[in-house]
Amino acid sequence: MAQSPKWRRRAALALGGLLIFWALAWALVPVIAKSQIEKIASAKLGRAVTVGGIDFKPWSLELAVNDLKIARQDSPDAQLSIQRVYIDAELESLLRLAPVVDAVALDSPEVSFTHLGDGRYDIDDILEKLKSPPDAKPAEPPRFALYNLSLSSGQVSFTDKAVGKTHELRALNLSVPFLSNLQSKREVKTLPRLAFKLGGSNFDSAAEGTPFAQTHKTEATFRLSNFDLAPYLGYLPASLPYKLVGAVIHADAKVAFEQNPDTVVRVSGVVTADKVRLLDKPGQELLAFDQLKISMDDVRPLAQSVRLSSIELTNPALNISRDRAGRLNLLPAAEMDATKSGAARTRIQGAKGQNDAQKEAKTASKPPPAPQTPWKVDIASIAVRGGTVNWLDETLAKPAQVKLGAVTLDASRVAMPFAPDAPLEFRGSVALAASATVPATLNFNGTATDQTLSASTTVAAWPLSMAAKYVGQFLLPALGGQLDATLGVTWQAKPQAIRITAPQVSLSDVLLAEGKTSLVSVKRIQVDGADIDLVGQSFKAAKLQVIQPKALVDRDADKRWMFDRWLIDNKRGTCRIKNQQTPKLA
Repeated sequence: MAQSPKWRRRAALALGGLLIFWALAWALVPVIAKSQIEKIASAKLGRAVTVGGIDFKPWSLELAVNDLKIARQDSPDAQLSIQRVYIDAELESLLRLAPVVDAVALDSPEVSFTHLGDGRYDIDDILEKLKSPPDAKPAEPPRFALYNLSLSSGQVSFTDKAVGKTHELRALNLSVPFLSNLQSKREVKTLPRLAFKLGGSNFDSAAEGTPFAQTHKTEATFRLSNFDLAPYLGYLPASLPYKLVGAVIHADAKVAFEQNPDTVVRVSGVVTADKVRLLDKPGQELLAFDQLKISMDDVRPLAQSVRLSSIELTNPALNISRDRAGRLNLLPAAEMDATKSGAARTRIQGAKGQNDAQKEAKTASKPPPAPQTPWKVDIASIAVRGGTVNWLDETLAKPAQVKLGAVTLDASRVAMPFAPDAPLEFRGSVALAASATVPATLNFNGTATDQTLSASTTVAAWPLSMAAKYVGQFLLPALGGQLDATLGVTWQAKPQAIRITAPQVSLSDVLLAEGKTSLVSVKRIQVDGADIDLVGQSFKAAKLQVIQPKALVDRDADKRWMFDRWLIDNKRGTCRIKNQQTPKLA
């Protein structure tokens, strides 16, 4: 009892200290925060950022930023203004070293931006400043728990100077119960909703089901039908590596919010894209397909988890080309990246002797980077039907073109990371378009992981003339014939092994001809039981059979055999034929 006054004094001092701290925070935080927000945001964005005022309640960690504005690049008018930003933070944020927020509200945000033409916008300078540096190392995704998010009375004005038209989105209201990748349960008061007015159309999608408080679960349904993207594709940034020129979107999806017991945001449903066309940078068609259908079982973006029941692609047409400089249209930035890599390697090698010791010292002093959490992807089935592939190679003197049709592919148990005990299974087929009376086909099937591959392939009636222009770089006579084969391929990463088995390989009606003159012909070449170890550099075959070989054999006055005249001298850019220097053929 004697110590009671002492504890009372301590409690009174603690309470007084807390009240003083609250008073100082209430008075000083708004002034300091306003100054720092305007200073740091203006420097980061390269635009004038102003704040009308800040209210802060330290006893409840409630913060309200009023009249936040970001000015235009060339005038003091606001490009973005928000009447009020309200944040209700929690002390749990200090314990988790990550933001835990009970409520976030944006009141009356207004944004306006302008399309200047050719994929350029008046906010390009902001986007450029917000880009990550090219040498930035990937970091672990930030951890957060945001609850009761709302945006009310939003407005977006988009002016297209290229066509003299303005698009307006009004009455934008968005409510999200939570977005969280932390296991933190907070009281949920908000039901999911998206509503807006675009032009003369109204859209409103609200929650379905029982109140969240009773079941700790609610969901919103979003439906979209025959949404043609064509009128809006001209607004895509010009910096994109490919150009989308057509697509029609359909969606029937559900977004579910659960706290039972974990906090989960889950997306499910079906999304379909029809009549899609994609151009490469020069403006040539790269990819087109009739339909891409994605059926989502359970997509959890905040948990980096994707589970799809199926992906179906119908009638895709892929055009792959390689220009005279060797650039593939699939990789428009490949040359630039290769140049940068080459220059970087040169700089590194030149300074290697000077910097090795410094690098080792820095590496030893720095802690190892935190391991990144990989995305988990699980796809039950993938199906491709009616595909075509066109290949054009302009690196040759005479461009080579190959057209493949009737492409089919079925894959199951597709998972990333790979599951060693459940390998990916695949099978498919492809045919040579416009082939002879007997169609040239290739069928394949197998299993694979990131460490192993086992596949078998059957090739039927494949014409050797398909490779004529590639062979023509080295050999003057025209090549003809037909390939039939049954092949098997196995690969493993550790220990490294690549083995090709061929129960039977048959070359029929092989012919080397110069004009109408047959130089070499073989009725049939057959190899049975072949086994090739690429790593061990060994070849074995049970049987080799050559049927009806014929050849025109001669030697000219300079004692050169006929096959020496068939070869193209790539060093001199000439072909050796009939003792004459003739232009290189291909």
